[in-house]
Amino acid sequence: MGLAISDTHLSVRQLLKRYTAPLHHKLDSSPALSALLKPALSLSDYCRTLNAYALAYESLEGDHGSLEMTLGLGQVPAYTPRLPALIHDLDALDQWTRIPRGVQALDKKRCRIRTEWQYWGSRYVLEGATQGSKIIASQLLKHLPQLVPRAFAFWELQLRLAQEWTVLCDHLAQSAPKGDAKQQLLDGAHIAFYTFSSCFASIRGSGENDV
Repeated sequence: MGLAISDTHLSVRQLLKRYTAPLHHKLDSSPALSALLKPALSLSDYCRTLNAYALAYESLEGDHGSLEMTLGLGQVPAYTPRLPALIHDLDALDQWTRIPRGVQALDKKRCRIRTEWQYWGSRYVLEGATQGSKIIASQLLKHLPQLVPRAFAFWELQLRLAQEWTVLCDHLAQSAPKGDAKQQLLDGAHIAFYTFSSCFASIRGSGENDV
């Protein structure tokens, strides 16, 4: 994935934090995601962004579910799928607004989460997203209060799962990958960020001129 490792003295969590920082910044700066924080956010643009979330989670969660059947998670709770909550909200919005969902088919050539350490790298990204969701949910309540209670299940789930973030971080801080496992760890994080970035970039009509 092009993520070279040079700081071998860093813990797993420190490695992930350092190497995902630019990827995190790029994703947060994407028009589709940054629009969620703006007062001028329209319901149609919100629906398109939620579609992108669903596409990304559908891609990543399928891999996670398969791997968890053979992994030892220790004290870390099993991953909680977000896709059902997203589908619930999208269905509610479709019935309410009549805005077509139109979620695209998944790219069959996309990178997949295949190994244990790729799992932990991607899960770091997925669970880390709960922390940013606190800010997004707060802004959505201000700018699109009509989402509550019918179409806010995804954000409510993210807020609840945000409490588990420290458990994952503690687990990663104590982990000791060997050999090429560190590279797999970073590759997993990279796949997760790339998946979200690609899905957000694919939204038509949600560019900077539309928000």
